Amino acid sequence: MPQTIDLKKKADINLLKSKVEIILKKKGINNLVARVALVLDISGSMTNQYDSGAVQAFLERIVPVASKLDNDHNLDVWFFGSKFKRTKSVTEETLDRYVEKECGEKVKTLIFFETSSLMKELGMGNNEPLVINDVIKKYTQEESSKLPTFVIFLSDGGVTNHEEIKKALVKAAKYPIFWQFVGLGGSNYGILEELDNMPGRIIDNANFFHVDDLQKITDDELYQRLIDEFPLWVKQAKNKNILQG
Repeated sequence: MPQTIDLKKKADINLLKSKVEIILKKKGINNLVARVALVLDISGSMTNQYDSGAVQAFLERIVPVASKLDNDHNLDVWFFGSKFKRTKSVTEETLDRYVEKECGEKVKTLIFFETSSLMKELGMGNNEPLVINDVIKKYTQEESSKLPTFVIFLSDGGVTNHEEIKKALVKAAKYPIFWQFVGLGGSNYGILEELDNMPGRIIDNANFFHVDDLQKITDDELYQRLIDEFPLWVKQAKNKNILQG
């Protein structure tokens, strides 16, 4: 049976979609069709962001981007810690309590410490290269397409696998995948802060920005920053024959 969405939430989503549409028009890509993905850090340091509802709130602001850009209006989702997991794609109809449903019930890991069952399953470390390579695998081997793929990657820092991340992004540069990294209230983003100057790529295929509190950034500013470099990459990717014109 199809899931329904209440009128208030539908109105909220439609308002966000209109804000996304404005940015897409300003950038000249309002007719672009793409695949959209979201990668979510679920390492131990992200516990408060999940418990406070910040991650769910962020997801609710990203789904309208997929609704406007994605070829099937779905947002593909990965969670990663020491390991990663692909979870169900999310739509406007399945958005409600998505993070809570996918993360599962609270379980004890150490004395006086509780976490979600998904966080326990994936481990509390950061293994960005592992999930980056799986995203590449999905969109270039399992579901190869001529469409561009727009990946939004949320992390709170603690990035240490610099060489492996560099290797993965250099490898990915020849594919029609653009990576928008978003730093959330953390530190030590390492190589993510040096993406514009990363050598060895056929094209600049990634961007990074950092915010202290995603709930304090306006929708307009968030969408402006999320979509800022994607249109330039689309143009350059066409010039390099990575994308079809």
